[in-house]
Amino acid sequence: MMKRIGINQPGKIGDIIITLPIAQYFIDKGYEVVWPVLDCIYSHFKYFDDIKFIPVKCPHVNYTHMWYSITTAELQKHKCDKIFELSLRIPGYDKSTHKWNETDLTFDEWRYVECEVPFDQKWKLKVPRQDSREQELHFKIVDNDRFIVVHTDGSDCSKPIEFDLPSDVQRVNIKPYTDCIFDWLSIIENAEKIVMLDSCYFNLIEQLNIKGDKYFIPRSDWAATPIMRNDWKVICSG
Repeated sequence: MMKRIGINQPGKIGDIIITLPIAQYFIDKGYEVVWPVLDCIYSHFKYFDDIKFIPVKCPHVNYTHMWYSITTAELQKHKCDKIFELSLRIPGYDKSTHKWNETDLTFDEWRYVECEVPFDQKWKLKVPRQDSREQELHFKIVDNDRFIVVHTDGSDCSKPIEFDLPSDVQRVNIKPYTDCIFDWLSIIENAEKIVMLDSCYFNLIEQLNIKGDKYFIPRSDWAATPIMRNDWKVICSG
């Protein structure tokens, strides 16, 4: 019988993207991976065939102390051989945070150490591409051959920034035009410049090793900022 791994990291999108290569690592070793996620973000991950993502209802995304009673019960139903508890700095749930605080690791490093997965795996992210959805979004919002793509408004942080652009260069701001983060990949890959707040979009670009003229806007202390290995220019929002 195939062994089953459970991942207790129901959100948010950026944390799930950071953790996805851990799931792939175990899948490549022959495990089944079960992963409850908040139903409000399930649409981003429903195209992953190899991972059993399960949408779970929670009264509100900010009621984070309730996530674990719900997702733990879901994982117990699937009789996992091993469950990794990976969420950090969650109000009402501090077991994992205490373990992390006892180390000198950044939060993403800690997750890989906790799961006994080589940290290099983080940059081996695999995502399903939906070409028709990517092209639909591109035609919907991109008007120029030349454009930059900018994301400065995260789920709980905003750091606006302005650029002086030539008249023939369009600024494309990432907004909730679609219910799947991966629909943005074609736009991101073809942009002349990429400007990203520390967010799920930054994690996606970094872990896919997307090339380009890239700018990073930090938002957190060092321990809560993901490790980056690709070329980014760090800028500060005014």
